[in-house]
Amino acid sequence: MFKRILVPIDLTKKNLRAVSTAMSIAAKDRSETLLFHVIEAIEGLPVEELQGFYTQLEQNALKKLNMLAEKFRRKGLPVKTAIALGNRVNEIVRCSVRYKASLIVLGSHRLDPEHPGRDWGTISYKISVLSQCPVLLVK
Repeated sequence: MFKRILVPIDLTKKNLRAVSTAMSIAAKDRSETLLFHVIEAIEGLPVEELQGFYTQLEQNALKKLNMLAEKFRRKGLPVKTAIALGNRVNEIVRCSVRYKASLIVLGSHRLDPEHPGRDWGTISYKISVLSQCPVLLVK
């Protein structure tokens, strides 16, 4: 059913459930999975000015993505990794289009039932609205 699964990862432990869920879906459908991390660019400063800083963040992210990708490889599942620099929402939505994702599996936090409207501006909400493919939010 899902040929290509995009899993945006912010490299925190909260993403482990989304990765595990994506792996289960990929195993059933023999889907290819893309583990994707976005390094948030600092607005107002030229990228060249912070190139060393961004390169260090990219190297760190690549190590972590490769550790997660190894879990897929051990199960014989096709997996790729990618990193982008920019705005997280924009880059994730762009990546889903370029990758031709048939599903995005995304970690999300639980909403506060006392203040439900406060969480409308979250990254997961924005991606779920802007995405051209189905989005599975894992809490």
